[in-house]
Amino acid sequence: MINVNLLNNKLLDIIFESTYYGTVIVDRDGKIQYMSNNYCEFLGVESETVIGEHVTDVIENTRMHLIVQAGKSETADLQFLRGNLLIANRMPIIENNEIIGAIGIIVFRDLADWKSMNSHINELLTNPIFKEEWKLTEGVKYSINNLIGNSRKIEELKTRIKRVAMGDISVLIRGESGTGKEIIAHSIHQLSGRSEKTFVKVNCGSIPEHLIESELFGYEEGAFTGAKVV
Repeated sequence: MINVNLLNNKLLDIIFESTYYGTVIVDRDGKIQYMSNNYCEFLGVESETVIGEHVTDVIENTRMHLIVQAGKSETADLQFLRGNLLIANRMPIIENNEIIGAIGIIVFRDLADWKSMNSHINELLTNPIFKEEWKLTEGVKYSINNLIGNSRKIEELKTRIKRVAMGDISVLIRGESGTGKEIIAHSIHQLSGRSEKTFVKVNCGSIPEHLIESELFGYEEGAFTGAKVV
């Protein structure tokens, strides 16, 4: 059994509150020995009332008791909790080759948090400082760092690009010639979940109007005389 009372709970709170969105520690029987204040607030419970309770009675869809039994860590695992998909890490606590408990940490409160962080990391990697260590995706020449300026409008545009890049949606970029539409398109690709895929550019102006649909979306065999899908 983990005697968390021997630890400085105040120090644990300082460490876990400032670093993670929620932390729980259970003993070898799956009973809660510590739960951070931010996790308690998220669950709508009081710290004093959950200590000693079995973790399955407090946290829905928890796997903490299974970590104690199996002794294997789970990294970046999805957990549905209070209507949100959380991303959590769970690790057994081992002392003298014996499993004495487990610790669970909420890394991201929901998928939007993770996507936001992923977008932020992708933006950092497009910085010229990292370009030698990180190859830009084939077909992509520009990134959000090529949008020069620090005015309110530019900052709003960058924020909108990051928000749009997180979604799985079609995007129409409009603007006069020379306003940076291509840079924005490249930036959205770089910050999206498809950043490792090839960025495909098509010059629609060079395709006859009556053929553009078939060129972009394909066609069935026989749709044109003697036509075959290759």
